Amino acid sequence: MKLFPSCSGNRQDIHRHQQCFNNTILLSLSMSALLILSWLSFQSSFEQVAAAQPLITSISNKGIYHVQLGVEGISLQSLPKYGFSPYLRFMSATLPPATSNTIPNLATRGIGTIGALGTQYNVPGSILRIVPIKSFDMTIYDSHGKVIWKKVNVIPSGGGAITLVHVVFHKGTSGPITISVHNIKSSRPNIPTDSVDFAAKVA
Repeated sequence: MKLFPSCSGNRQDIHRHQQCFNNTILLSLSMSALLILSWLSFQSSFEQVAAAQPLITSISNKGIYHVQLGVEGISLQSLPKYGFSPYLRFMSATLPPATSNTIPNLATRGIGTIGALGTQYNVPGSILRIVPIKSFDMTIYDSHGKVIWKKVNVIPSGGGAITLVHVVFHKGTSGPITISVHNIKSSRPNIPTDSVDFAAKVA
């Protein structure tokens, strides 16, 4: 199958060759545009799926960030023994909350719960105060404080919008765990590193 039209023919017919060249350029541009649109559609679909998941939000230890963590289709209290792939999102904890007063006609919606490691709440949908993050570390501890998984210098996709981290557990991992997101470095100057912990369980 030929993707591009053949430009062979009578060399004396300048108009015909010019038209053939123009058609080839237009076809190339159209294919490039389709590839770009396909990638943008995939990225948008991924973000929509992640945003639709029930996320747990916890305030960082220094009160700088609201950090959201969630797993597609899985409860944090019933994680599979082989591992999981959590979504992480970093938002400002110092900016005023997004309400109908601060942003007219777009009120924040959230359902509150109390977590084992501080105040946490489910956020099924809200107006997000995304902040730029340079990098962070993630460490997972078992109930005895032993490190069972660790990754350093994770660079968030989109600065701090949505980051997918792949966690693989060793065989035999089970019971309560602590997911520690620490050494959070802001992309902005003069902001100290911060950390936040999430309680979870491997079923």
